[in-house]
Parts: sequence; C-alpha cells; structure tokens
Amino acid sequence: RHFPMKKGVAGEQSDHPHHRSFWFCHGNVNGHDFWHSKDGKTKINHKSFLSAKDDAFTAQLAWQHGDKTLLDEKRTYQFSHPTPTSLLIEVTSTLTAATQVTFGDTKEGSFAIRVCPTMRHEGKVAKGNILNSEKQTDKKAWGKRARWVSYQGPDPAGKPASVTMMDHPSNHNHRTHWHARTYGLLTANPFGEKSFTRKGNGRHKLEKGKSLTQKYAVLLTSREITAE
Repeated sequence: RHFPMKKGVAGEQSDHPHHRSFWFCHGNVNGHDFWHSKDGKTKINHKSFLSAKDDAFTAQLAWQHGDKTLLDEKRTYQFSHPTPTSLLIEVTSTLTAATQVTFGDTKEGSFAIRVCPTMRHEGKVAKGNILNSEKQTDKKAWGKRARWVSYQGPDPAGKPASVTMMDHPSNHNHRTHWHARTYGLLTANPFGEKSFTRKGNGRHKLEKGKSLTQKYAVLLTSREITAE
C-alpha cells in the first residue's frame, strides 16, 4: 500500500501508520518498541551504504533508543527476475549486539509487508486470500508455523497478482510463526511463541558482540501460488 508515504489513495485505510511498504524490526528489544516507535526515541537509523550495484545494495543500520545503540545491523537487498513476470527480493540481515539484548516474545514483529487494498482478504475493495505452505488459508493462517505465506488477489488494475514471503531454513526458529492478518499484513516472527500459542516463550538473548543472521525473500509475481 501507499499509506503513510502517500495519502488519499482510493480504497486505502489510514490505519497502522507504522506499516510502511516492507520492513524488518521488532516490538520488544530490551523492552523498547521498534515496531510502533511511538515514543519518538526508538528508531532504526540508516548510517551508511556499504555497497551498491545494479541488482543489490547493502546498508549499515543502528537500532537505537535515544543515544544508545542496542544493535548494529548490516542489511543486504538482492534483486532478481526468476521469470519475465516476477521479481524476487532477497533480504539478509545480520544483527550484532552492541550491548546484551533480549528480543521479547511479542506478536509485533518482525519481517513484514502490507499489501495493497485489493489484495486484502477483508476491507471495502478486498478481493484477496491468504495461503501458506501448510495449506492453511485466511484467518486460519494467523500464528501458524510455515515456510512461506502468500497473499493472492487482483492488483489495483484488476490483474492477477501474488506477494509471497519466505522464511529461510537457516533462520532462527524456522519454520517461523506468522503474524498474518486478513487486513493485508504478512509478518514472519521468529521471536513470537507464547503470543501465538499461549505456551512456551520465544524470547531470544544475544550477548554483547554476538550476531544473529536472518534471511527472508519476497516474491512478486502475476501468477497464482499453490501449496503442492
């Protein structure tokens, strides 16, 4: 969706202003909320570009609360075209603890996308559906573990489209839980456990100087995805 970068787009709702395009953050890092960032002090700041070429770039980021850096992040975006009508965006994030950090167990995280209104499952102009790798659909996909989750439906021009997010097998807590909502949100959450199942605890501690690498992919295509 365009909101909140562009407002007044037909069919879009002005809810959840922190749902910007697709992003990676978490709602509880040492008790600080990088998901909503409502306090104005908790932000992920761009520091520099480490490299850039036609099909990829790497950025250095800092997860900060006030003047204190909790995590240093190196994030790479790699772009390719598996077919003439598809785009694959592979994202690799390496998080290094600047101090001891704990990722808290919350549903608010972590690698996410908000799709356009026509692809939503619920809403005024919604005509889409959710499908995951375990063949669970729509509301039944929320909180479930899966290798991938796909939103499928017409794009704003009425043409078939799908947006599929994938969890890499090497990731922490693979197959991840998905905070997949019928109003257009897809989120891979490696730190949610009790939030989705009401048991266990998904919190994860990272000692100072230690790193965690997470890999995700977003496939944009004009064809339907099936769970075969």
